[in-house]
Amino acid sequence: MGGKLGDFIHSLIVCKRIYEKTGKKAILYISNIGDIFERPLEFTHAELKPILENQEWLSEFKIHQGELVDICLNDYRNSPHLYKTNWINIYFQSFLNETPPKEYNWIEMPKNREFENSLIVNRAIHRYGPMSPPVIESYRQIMSEFSERYFVCFDQHQYDNFELKSEFDLILVSNLYEYFEIINSAKLFIGNQTGPYAWASAMNVPRVLEIFRYGGNIALDGIHYLTDNQYYKNFSII
Repeated sequence: MGGKLGDFIHSLIVCKRIYEKTGKKAILYISNIGDIFERPLEFTHAELKPILENQEWLSEFKIHQGELVDICLNDYRNSPHLYKTNWINIYFQSFLNETPPKEYNWIEMPKNREFENSLIVNRAIHRYGPMSPPVIESYRQIMSEFSERYFVCFDQHQYDNFELKSEFDLILVSNLYEYFEIINSAKLFIGNQTGPYAWASAMNVPRVLEIFRYGGNIALDGIHYLTDNQYYKNFSII
């Protein structure tokens, strides 16, 4: 499988399900196919390794060096289900030919009790731009239920451009493992259509998606999220 990181994590649902059905653990290869990762491949592999080594369904995790593979997860890009249904359906129908189970997660991580009552937010600014007044109001309604609120990110530029930053404490994480663990520990996570939200989905964290709108209308790829409530009770959108 290739990048980007959100797509990579989404695709691993196939590995877990095959393990559940056959008992066969995955030898997983990472590669810059389909799309490239934002950081160098070797760096991304090293960051993901301690996370993936926690997964029961994994045998080995390697950088692809031309080895033959049984399944190229990047083939989801050619799926006839793309832009027609949600991500969980796309992967289950494209690779497994079955209906997904409900409340399904495919990444297991420990929890940090420090954040068990917390609202955790990450909001990427590329593509989205400034928050609209209705979106700000939706955030405020959710925020009113939490006294512990944190904005988590690698890049402080995200926090600096977050309109509600004065009401959130900043957590600058140093590695992916810490990032995943904090999200997994949240009472509720809010994100937009970027990697951290994909990670929250993979761990089935209670979550709210700020969906991308263009000119007031939900963007075409919004269909990949809109119907997640078919399978998850702890999902909503703003």
